Amino acid sequence: MSNTPSSYPVVMLSARGIRAGIVAFLPISLFVLCFALAFGAASSEAGMASEHALLMSVLHFAGAAQFAALDLWAHPLPILTLTLTVFAANARHILMGAVLAPWLNQTSRPVRWLVMSFTSDPNFGDTMIRLRTEPLDVGRLLGNGLIMWIAWIFGTWIGVYTGQALGSLKAFGLDVVILALFASLITRQWQGRPDILPTLVAAIVAIGGLTWLPAGWNIVAAALAGGLVGGLLPQRASRTKPSEPQRTNASDNGAPDNKAPGAPHHDR
Repeated sequence: MSNTPSSYPVVMLSARGIRAGIVAFLPISLFVLCFALAFGAASSEAGMASEHALLMSVLHFAGAAQFAALDLWAHPLPILTLTLTVFAANARHILMGAVLAPWLNQTSRPVRWLVMSFTSDPNFGDTMIRLRTEPLDVGRLLGNGLIMWIAWIFGTWIGVYTGQALGSLKAFGLDVVILALFASLITRQWQGRPDILPTLVAAIVAIGGLTWLPAGWNIVAAALAGGLVGGLLPQRASRTKPSEPQRTNASDNGAPDNKAPGAPHHDR
């Protein structure tokens, strides 16, 4: 089977998929809301104006990058350092786009831009799991992102105006919410023994990179290292891309069999 885009199942964009994506990610949006609440509170402590924090969440919608920006929030703003830091924190989206490209490139450019604007770690992980068994409905991917975006904005608003009154958010365990979410995504994607070595390599690079790489780049390095190791290992065809529907024989779908009367039928 070729690895060209034409060999991938045809994608679709449906209102039904958008609704399904919103409903499916309602529980996850509660986790996102808690994370956004922490960002809103932290932005107030960092001296960021409330309207700036809200505008950042509306236009940027990138949790790790927004937290990284708070560490550099000062007057005057270090524009170049801030830009490079945010790019590093979001560089993993380059990898996400490359992975989704064979499917998303079947859609129009405006659709690709719209969908990727709302793509983040949770709905990317959910999409990769579903691609193993079903065609891609980019509406679901978009719906996932939309409900998380709304939760992110609402949570930021709550955090900006009530964060100081709540005190330390660690007392509520919100500092481990996103960690638990990503752990659940990894568990769903786990396929057994073949995943052990790539996962270990990625984990070692990610943890080791915390000390010798700029913020965010350790994640990119871990993804590349784990992917390289995984690519060098013998792979099952079903692990690389979803299988195409199996072809059925004429006799399987009710069509008349073209064999001559009396000809022997052999088991396949």
